[in-house]
Amino acid sequence: MPRTPDYLDFDLELSPAADGAFLARVLDSPKGEASATIRMPVGGVDLENVILKLGRTRSGVRALDSAQQRTAQDFGTKLYDAVFAGEVGTCFRRSLDQAESLDKGLRIRLRLTDVPSLGDVPWEYLYATGLGRFLVLSGQTPIVRYLDLPREVPPLTVTPPLRVLLAVSSPSTLATLDTAAEVARVTAALQGLHDRGLVVVDPLPGATLAGLRSALRRADYHVLHFIGHGGFDPVAGDGMLAFEDGQGQSHLVSGGNLGTLLHDFRTLRLAVLNACEGARQSSTDPFSGVAQALVQQGLPAVVAMQFEITDVAAQLFSQDFYAALADNYPIDAALAQARLGVFASDNDVEWGTPVLYLRARDGRIFDLPPATAVTPVAGAAHAPVLPPPPPPAPAATPVSTPPPAPAATPVPTQPVPTAPPTQPLPAAAPPPSPAPPANPPWAAQQRPTYAPPPAGQTAYSPPGGGATAPPPPPRRTWPYAVGAAVLVAALAGGYLWSQRPTPTPPPGPGQTSPTPVVLTAPVFTARSGTATVDGQIGEWSGRATYPCTVRIWTGTGYSASGVSASWRAMWDQDALYLLAEVTDPVVTPADQPTPSKRFIGDSVSFELGPDPRALGANDRIGPADGHYIIGVPAAPGAAEVVVNRINPANPGSGFAVGAVEPAATAWVALVSGGYRVEARIPWSATKIPGPVGARTVLGVNFDLSDRVPGADSYGMYSSNPARGDGSKQPFPANWQTIQLQS
Repeated sequence: MPRTPDYLDFDLELSPAADGAFLARVLDSPKGEASATIRMPVGGVDLENVILKLGRTRSGVRALDSAQQRTAQDFGTKLYDAVFAGEVGTCFRRSLDQAESLDKGLRIRLRLTDVPSLGDVPWEYLYATGLGRFLVLSGQTPIVRYLDLPREVPPLTVTPPLRVLLAVSSPSTLATLDTAAEVARVTAALQGLHDRGLVVVDPLPGATLAGLRSALRRADYHVLHFIGHGGFDPVAGDGMLAFEDGQGQSHLVSGGNLGTLLHDFRTLRLAVLNACEGARQSSTDPFSGVAQALVQQGLPAVVAMQFEITDVAAQLFSQDFYAALADNYPIDAALAQARLGVFASDNDVEWGTPVLYLRARDGRIFDLPPATAVTPVAGAAHAPVLPPPPPPAPAATPVSTPPPAPAATPVPTQPVPTAPPTQPLPAAAPPPSPAPPANPPWAAQQRPTYAPPPAGQTAYSPPGGGATAPPPPPRRTWPYAVGAAVLVAALAGGYLWSQRPTPTPPPGPGQTSPTPVVLTAPVFTARSGTATVDGQIGEWSGRATYPCTVRIWTGTGYSASGVSASWRAMWDQDALYLLAEVTDPVVTPADQPTPSKRFIGDSVSFELGPDPRALGANDRIGPADGHYIIGVPAAPGAAEVVVNRINPANPGSGFAVGAVEPAATAWVALVSGGYRVEARIPWSATKIPGPVGARTVLGVNFDLSDRVPGADSYGMYSSNPARGDGSKQPFPANWQTIQLQS
């Protein structure tokens, strides 16, 4: 199967300038920044005429080389030549060359929030004469309307199956739509995934607002696909969708009101509005359209129609769009495939009707990790499942276990093999040896289980906890119970994380084996790549960005505000790379003389170790676990990486006083409003058992420390809310996880 698309970003912002002109600024690109003052080639009545010609769908010729297509190419050429002029055009062409040299695409992110008057310009028809094509008719140059809002996109790792709600509305008072055909197209596109238990499609016929809310309460839906009528009310200045009112008549609902109703359903990640003019907006309010209002209310991505669209084009669009999502395409790449599907049907301009509004930094708004086996979902693909049946609990498998070692000797935990769920092993038969996974869990890496520290011994322990941890809670897995904020990485319809049973510690005398634990999906992902440690971020474009905003420790008198961080990770065969971008109004160097205490000053740090998902609550950190601290030096530039590890003399107590790791490198750069940390940690320095490669899962927490100038007090923030209980740090079952991806 061909490799799924990967992108670099070309961020283009338009803002008002003097005398009716606009300032076009390249905020970020593979070839740096650029700017130019431009004038729109078409506006006012002329722009309305273009929109009327491009949106005329119910009559006229729909074949290629029609008058509408010639209008689109003429308009798109003028628009491209005006916007991509001068330095902006040079930067774009060089960025495109750079992306192609890296075998990547170039995602064009239009930022139009400051110019709502340009929101109705059909940017999807940009035509580059030098390339000889419309930009959006290539998966290498998708165009998205990027809405940069102050709140981070709430992350989500989807618990399978992916659920799609088809809200179908065809009021008797409006023109009849062939909704049954479109429902059939969508369900057919997803039938293969449904048969494998990966996707559930639930139609909601005769959709009313009450019925929509009831469906969303009863199941955790991830995609809302609306099939029906829509429009824009120029008097009210609002976009509208036509729901039904319970008697089969039309009930117009504004985008703002619909967004309010959907806001609290946090599992919703994508809305597809297969309705006319769902993307139209007023010239003064950038969030007046239905799509824009839904994004403002928290949806990471919305696909909407800027013109009226024919039934045939709408059905082709749905089929190719969902099929591409099922092939693990990012949402913008999937939309490009859907456009090409419409174009290939000899349709002249309707491929430009869909518009993508995006808040997520990356087009991958879901994280559906890969799988090897999933239980198929029963029933037809379009059978309503409200509420969904709970998944069956995994059956306990009889196992034979070795006798426990004496208490004074560290006992390596061993994997507990299990039989396939449909063929349980007889109790008397020895279980077969399972095939070794790509990344053996800790128990398979001979990770010792350490005893509590002897009285009188001390060791490093994190804020909020002492050297000795309290009795651990009952054994449990660590999926998302703490509500950790994660940004999503891939919108992948076709893969789920392997439902493998995990090893558990051997039972004690007279005990029976516990029920096997199901491995949870990794919380974060890191894609392959190599970074130069210089504090620059050019090579980090397109990497998933995760927040570090949960305050987990507040020292006496600490009262700082406006402190937060985001972080990214990538890897190659030699090292792990990390980038942290810190917002901090006052940067205080971490100049403590004790290396292991540099977390008391301004610094970033992270725990890193082997895959912890097979561990129980009693399992403590091991030799391959480390706490890596990078403090802000007195002057920007190279920085030391301090690593705390277990105390060999007292291994059960937690991390001991550490030292500088000479093989690791870091760079700290001061930026406006804070600082930036880039680090390279060789795998050889981590002591993590190898080999490390694609699909390897590691335990990780990312932390940020902030010191109040002139005081000893400090605060600590984390990506993991569980770090708020410092006593849990020595127990990696509480850590988050990250998977390395190619």
